[in-house]
Amino acid sequence: MKNIYTLLSIFTLSAGAANAQITWSKYINGSSAPIGTYQGQAFRESGFSGLCYIPGTENEFFTISDRGPNIDAGNANCASGDEKIFPFPAYVPKIHRIKITDSIRILYTKTFKRPDGTGMTGLPNPNGAGNAREIAWSDTSNTCPNTKTLGTDAWGIDPEGIQIGANNTFWVCEEYGTTIQQLDSNGKVINRYSPFGNAASQVGIDTVLRYRTPNRGFEGVAVTPNGKVYGIVQSTMEFPKASVRDTTRILRLVEIDPATNTTRQFAYIIDSAKGTGGNKIRFKDIKIGDMVAINNNEFLLIEHAVRGTTDRKKIYRIDISGATPITTNWVGGKTIEQYYDSTGLAGIGITAVKKWEFMDLLANGWEPVLDKPEDMAIVNDSTLVIGQDNDFGNTSVPANGIILPTNLASTMYVYKLAGSNKISGYVKSPYTWPLSNTGITSVDTPAMKIYPNPVQRGTNLQFSQPVSGMVYDMTGRVVLSMQNAGHINTANLTNGIYIIKTSNGSISRFVVE
Repeated sequence: MKNIYTLLSIFTLSAGAANAQITWSKYINGSSAPIGTYQGQAFRESGFSGLCYIPGTENEFFTISDRGPNIDAGNANCASGDEKIFPFPAYVPKIHRIKITDSIRILYTKTFKRPDGTGMTGLPNPNGAGNAREIAWSDTSNTCPNTKTLGTDAWGIDPEGIQIGANNTFWVCEEYGTTIQQLDSNGKVINRYSPFGNAASQVGIDTVLRYRTPNRGFEGVAVTPNGKVYGIVQSTMEFPKASVRDTTRILRLVEIDPATNTTRQFAYIIDSAKGTGGNKIRFKDIKIGDMVAINNNEFLLIEHAVRGTTDRKKIYRIDISGATPITTNWVGGKTIEQYYDSTGLAGIGITAVKKWEFMDLLANGWEPVLDKPEDMAIVNDSTLVIGQDNDFGNTSVPANGIILPTNLASTMYVYKLAGSNKISGYVKSPYTWPLSNTGITSVDTPAMKIYPNPVQRGTNLQFSQPVSGMVYDMTGRVVLSMQNAGHINTANLTNGIYIIKTSNGSISRFVVE
């Protein structure tokens, strides 16, 4: 069933401070709706990637589920090196509305939908339409060739960033096909900005973005107060060939004006290499985690990398106001990427995006075991939230298709900033979202813990498993009955207090207002 979440009460794990001006608290999502079981491992909704604050709420956000559980299998029997197992190939990537209270709680979810309203999948795109050289398997096989190969999906999506736009729309970036997609309030595609040409519901952008390192397309998306949309690729690109990825520090930052569908590009320079020997971070190791707008010209951006014992996880403040738009991809017989860094670009008249360090995450409570800081949202000028993509709590270190649980839950840090560490120049987003929770409220079973509570009239109370029982008003009158039901609707209830009693004896109270 859709939109069903088990929300167990999980406590805040820790709080701390690096100095008097930066303090933090850490929260986890301990358990959410089950996806299924594979190789004896239970998978639940998690994999949060991308984060957007919902203005006017108390710590409510939108996040996304990544493409769904997948397992590296490039070294498995019959594999050629690019295989991944998709244990739940029909999985539909999701937008979750979450609330940070004593834990990270999922309030409700929306699924990603194609323009025709059918659900997307997380399967790879076809050749010529964003394929990242990955081969999708449903499992491993003892016969060659593997008979469990899955197909591709032209609308397959690996979502990585999310923001709210005008008129109750979402802006989402993804790394399969280097696309930025505008979705309606129900998660259905309105426009997809893609380097793979124009088509129905698709707007073409610079084809150079096809040369992103496979499956490292757009990792962060931001919407500025003036309505422009920005996306940044996760890593250095393979333009014009794969070896350039390892020798350049230049990334592409793309600007889209939805009013005209015009675009501009800017050069962003990643950190220099750090460490020595096998611990030296290479350019290809450095990745963008997420980005968020401060105002029309400035952004916060996560840059992270780890190799051996060298670990870097930093937030930078960047300013595009003095940067030179890239108007050609070739200069003097070389690509822009082959000019290596800001000095090389200056020689051809291009000024890169200005950047300076805003916060060192590892110096401010972030645990090194949380390898992927890929969620970031500004609540106000003194509150910043950073989250981690836990890859659904599983990995396969030897890439043989055999699951190794990491026991990592989706985690978020709420940073409180003061004094000179506040986000100066922050302009509140003009884009809002309906604050009503009418529609879906999640309920634990068998504990029958309802959250949020009170609920608004007309809310569906969704159960994490079918329930039988009765709903009583305060006079003891039965107002609703449930027979192996997945939900109940409160549309016909008046304002007041009600009791749910299930056939197994669980009792819970909720308020309709």
